[in-house]
Amino acid sequence: MSSKKTNKTSSVMKLISKGRSAANPIIDEKFKEEVILPKSKQEDKPAKSETGINIIEELVQEWLPETMRRFNCPDSDIWKAELTVKALNILPPKYVPVNGTKDYANIQNIKEKYKKQVINTLVKLAIDSKRGENSGKFS
Repeated sequence: MSSKKTNKTSSVMKLISKGRSAANPIIDEKFKEEVILPKSKQEDKPAKSETGINIIEELVQEWLPETMRRFNCPDSDIWKAELTVKALNILPPKYVPVNGTKDYANIQNIKEKYKKQVINTLVKLAIDSKRGENSGKFS
């Protein structure tokens, strides 16, 4: 029998391994070559250093304070959080990869493209939320 330790009795190991002397017959050389070794090679490769930002989230954070001020919404963290969550749930995300300073101009162009949509949504939410303020609840 094999000199490797196992919690199975020698007779069970003989049945499982069909007489071969393998500590774990399921993980044989073919399995190691096909599954385990390729996965370990993939882990050695460094990941791309590419980050991305959500343009819609950036615009919501940029325009929310001004919208709340113009529509006399309470300047509380709860109102800010609720309006932010509602706006981000309504608006579809727009992720843009950022690799360096040359992408900055591209990001500014995309922000201009989505600015009107974000501001319209924030205004609608601010008005709807102010209507719900009369009942004492944020809705």
